[in-house]
Order: sequence, then structure tokens, then C-alpha cells
Amino acid sequence: MFETACSLLQHAVTAGRCPGAALAMGCRGRLLAQAYFGTMAPLDAPFEPVGPHTVYDLASLSKVVAATTLLLQDFASGALSPQDPLRRFFAGAGPQKGARTLAQLLTHTAGLKSWARLDLLGPPPAAAAETILSMPLAYAPGSQVVYSDLGFILLGRVLELVHGAPLPQLARQRVFAPLGMAHTGYAPPPALCAPTARDERGAWLRGVVHDENARFLGGDSGNAGVFSTLPDLARYAAALACGGSLEGVELVPAATLRAACQNATPGLGQNRGLGFQLAGAPGDFFGPLFSPAGFGHTGFTGTSLAVDPAGGLFVVLLTNRVHPARQPDRFVGLRAEIHSAILQEWRAQQGGNT
Repeated sequence: MFETACSLLQHAVTAGRCPGAALAMGCRGRLLAQAYFGTMAPLDAPFEPVGPHTVYDLASLSKVVAATTLLLQDFASGALSPQDPLRRFFAGAGPQKGARTLAQLLTHTAGLKSWARLDLLGPPPAAAAETILSMPLAYAPGSQVVYSDLGFILLGRVLELVHGAPLPQLARQRVFAPLGMAHTGYAPPPALCAPTARDERGAWLRGVVHDENARFLGGDSGNAGVFSTLPDLARYAAALACGGSLEGVELVPAATLRAACQNATPGLGQNRGLGFQLAGAPGDFFGPLFSPAGFGHTGFTGTSLAVDPAGGLFVVLLTNRVHPARQPDRFVGLRAEIHSAILQEWRAQQGGNT
């Protein structure tokens, strides 16, 4: 059903842009096609073909699969509001910094710098939130979109403070288990995991999160740390494509999901909803054929999820493109090409009616 997309991805594997990959597409609640390419193994290990049980480091896809989903559930229940200021959760945030809202963190407009290595700043992991809140504003909140992992580290901590439970437990109980995502979670067994880069000692990161800050924070942070398989992540994407529910399980109320996928950053150069990247910006990873209502996210390790609600279509791509080393970032273009190829073939098969 998606031969051209598979050809593009097979060529990427053959050309060394990633050692292996897994690709799925579906419509609303149905997984229509899946394919696997290459190997997941490190260079000095036996050949291990990618398959349905290969576990990938989702990197920043964790932001939507765990933290964003949990926050949207809390917005729907009234436990939290997008307009809640940070001073509600962090008493030491101060009047100016404490006025920043959860919505600004979710849309990457909270004035935070894009990135900082927390392990190099001195304070212990337990003080990560305070360390981030003490940083000078990089710009006036609400005036720019600056993609920031730091904001999602704060969001993960907010969830833990509000619910009195660790993020992995919340995600398992409220997202992964209800959807039947049995092979999704934090700190998985290494054997089935596709390796990413080497750590500081030269050992492959396998079942250990690639992101340095998430690793410093114990592997379960709001910005990264979730691992998953293609079938599991396809179930999550299918729920989004169905308006927030799948097989009788309401992941997020439909009205809440629709509100989260409205462009909250018009005129700021990027299209951002609450946690989700939105289609329609020049050169985005969705590609030109996605409807303007499209939404999803990417992960640095070479992962992505995209939903086109106009036709209920979803596409999931999982790779470990950072293995054995980080390559020049050509994955935005590859993802867009794959999406366009899938949409072209799907529309042709449907007689152009989708």
C-alpha cells in the first residue's frame, strides 16, 4: 500500500542514513500497513533485524506520548488549566518568571533558552526545576517560539507534584496500559532495544535514554525517556486519528484534543499547539500534502508521528539515526518525502476522495 515510501526508507538504510527503521500507516482506528528495514544492532554485534518487537528510544516524541497526553487529561478533568502560572507549583519562581503559564511551556513560548546541559551546571538532579527557573529569560515570554527541552522538564515535574507520583507511573497507568501499549515505557530491558550513540565510557546506549538531560534525571523526564515499538506507537497514533479514543478507551476527550491542535503561535514562524507541532509551516516535517489540520511531533533519534485528521490518516516512523554517530540532519526532508509518498498512494487508491 505504500511501496514508494518503503523504497525511500530502504534507500535511506542502504545509504547509511540510519541502520534500520520501522514504518506504519493507518486510517482512523485501523493499522493498514507496516514494514521493517535493516538492523537494530551495534556495529560490533551480530546482525539483528528490525521487527515488531524492536524497541526504539522515542526521544522528544516522549513529550507528546507521555507529558502532553497527561496534561491534556488534566485540563479536561479540571485538575489543571493551561493558564496555570508556574508560581502555583514552584514557590521560588518569583513574580516575573512565576507568571509564565503551562500553555507557554507547551507552546515553547515561555522565554526559556533552547537547551542547557543540566549535569554540567552543578546542582543535583533533584534541583533541576529550580536550576531551570533560576536561568535568565532568553526572550520576553509569548514573543517568540524557541523549542526548549527545559520547559518540558518543568512540565514533567509539575505532573509529579500535582499527582504525588513519578512520571513513569502516571504514564503507564493513564496512557500506556489503557491503550494496550505493553512494550512502551521508561528504562526498558536492553535486549530488544535499538542502540543509539555511545555513552561517556564508550558503551552503546541500549535501553538507556539518549538525551543527556533525561539521562541525568534518571531516565524519566518530561522531555525524553519513553521507549516504544511500532505496533504500540501505532495504537497511540490511531487514538489521535480517531479524535482521542480507540476501541472504547478515551485517551483524551475529542474537544480537548481539538483545542490542543489549534495554532497558538500565529505569526511567530512556527505552528505550535499545546504540545503538538502543527502542519503548514514552510519546510516542516509533515510535507506539503498534509492538510493544514495535521499535527504530530518528531524525536531527535529519528522518530516521528504525524496525524492528518482531514482523512483520519496517521504515519509513524521509528529509526535510530544517531547510531553509530550523529549524522547531518536530513531527516526532516526524508520524513516529508515519506509522508507525501504515502498520501499520494493513499489518495490514488481511494480515488482522490480523501
